[in-house]
Amino acid sequence: MEKSTYFPFHKLWCSEGHFNNDQCLFVEGLVKEHQPKYCLETGFCTGRSALAVLNSSDQIKKFTSIDRNFDYRESGMEKERDFAYSK
Repeated sequence: MEKSTYFPFHKLWCSEGHFNNDQCLFVEGLVKEHQPKYCLETGFCTGRSALAVLNSSDQIKKFTSIDRNFDYRESGMEKERDFAYSK
C-alpha cells in the first residue's frame, strides 16, 4: 500500500486554514486514483487543498485556482507565492 502524506509536516503547509489533514488525505487519495491532468480550484484561502492536489500527482499539466480576493489572509498569500516556485 502506498504511503500517504502527513501534510502538517510539509514545508508548504500553512498553519492557518479550514482544510484539515483528514480532508487532505481524502483529496490525495482521489487525485492518486484518478490522476487528473487539469485541475480547477475555487477558493485558495491558505493553499491547503492546492497542496493536497499538487503534492499527490506529477501528472497535472495545469492547476488553476480562482478566488475573488487572494489577499484576505497574509499566510495564504505567502503560500501562493511559494507554490509558484515549488513544482
